[in-house]
Amino acid sequence: MDDDYPIGPQVLPSPPDPGVVNAREYMESVRGHIGDRGSAWSPYVPSGRAHPCFLTMGQGQREFYLCWRDAVLDGRFGDTDMGYLRLFLSEILVMGMDAQEAMGILEGMLFAYGDSSEEAGAVLRTVCLDHALLNGLDPPCDCNPGDMSVMVIAKLSSVPPGHFTTGLASAISGGRFDRYMDRSVDYEGPLNAALNAVPVDPGTGRAVRSRVRIMFAGVVQDSYVMGKISDGSISPRSVNVRPVDDALRAAVNVVNRRHGLRRVPGRPIGPEDSYLRMEAAAEAFLDVEEAEARRRRSRAPLDPAAVSRAERDLEAVRELVGVEEVQEEVQVSVPVRPAAFGWDALQSLLGPIQRGYLEACLSGTSSAFLRSNGLRMRSVEDSINALSMDAVGDQIVEDGKVVEEYLGEVSCMAGYPS
Repeated sequence: MDDDYPIGPQVLPSPPDPGVVNAREYMESVRGHIGDRGSAWSPYVPSGRAHPCFLTMGQGQREFYLCWRDAVLDGRFGDTDMGYLRLFLSEILVMGMDAQEAMGILEGMLFAYGDSSEEAGAVLRTVCLDHALLNGLDPPCDCNPGDMSVMVIAKLSSVPPGHFTTGLASAISGGRFDRYMDRSVDYEGPLNAALNAVPVDPGTGRAVRSRVRIMFAGVVQDSYVMGKISDGSISPRSVNVRPVDDALRAAVNVVNRRHGLRRVPGRPIGPEDSYLRMEAAAEAFLDVEEAEARRRRSRAPLDPAAVSRAERDLEAVRELVGVEEVQEEVQVSVPVRPAAFGWDALQSLLGPIQRGYLEACLSGTSSAFLRSNGLRMRSVEDSINALSMDAVGDQIVEDGKVVEEYLGEVSCMAGYPS
């Protein structure tokens, strides 16, 4: 088999245009035929020029183009040439479809035709990136670093706060932090908290002559569809991506510290005080999330089936270890809401069983304490947490352990050194 035989759909070259293309007439013909549909099948007829349009195409060319265009819109990509490709790209920009839907079609074309030729790949990547820029969407993953620098500044100014993705931040940092990121862990919330902790100045601080990025290079356009970004800070040469780089570093370090994962080596590239504010913001975000998760767990309703299964399992364990008689369960009553608040108030409200259980949790003997007193963990912990929610505003014990952030206070109450 010939190793050079193409395995994907091909985009054949097209000859140059015989004369100057009138952009306005070209786009008027495009708009006038957007609703046209082709037949079920039509043989390939070369477009014959770099920028064909409905004014210059013959019957065979028009029938092939409409048939091929319908197939592309349906997700089927057959052989074509650069003239038809450019015509379709000019059409999709003015079809009026949803921006995300159009992005899906463009990325499908890039995947199907991007490797067919260098010219086809370059035109498709430009249109994909510029469509993403103008509509606040994520770009295709294989943009070059210069284009990605442009993209990140546009995203920072157009994406609502809290919606900057770790994928885009990673691309801007050149993937330097990817090896330290665990796929099972969410870094996006801490990243956005870190980004919002300091003002982001996309410029370098020096005077930059205003530059204009003309959108959709290589595709015929007129004043109705031309897009441009004229802010001088958008130029890749004037982009300062330090805030994004340091925010991702801060998010990875803070999250990994809590999960026992590796810290990113080296120092931040921006000011130290800004980086410390980013880390503090990421820490605060995780603190709020963890507190909310604890509250949700405390309000979760009991599953009767799960309780029944647990009781049967407990009975089986008792039979296995030869316990013939189980002491009657001690009922723990919950006192009324305290008139005073704080740790002193909580200490005065705890009964002997509750204080004994907290001491057992601190010494790692909670299971033995429950077994010797004929108690169930849930009933004891619920009674303690009901008092602590009123007195100190949070739960202090869970699954036989004192919540880590309250170890010092609980140790003081129990008379243990903190």
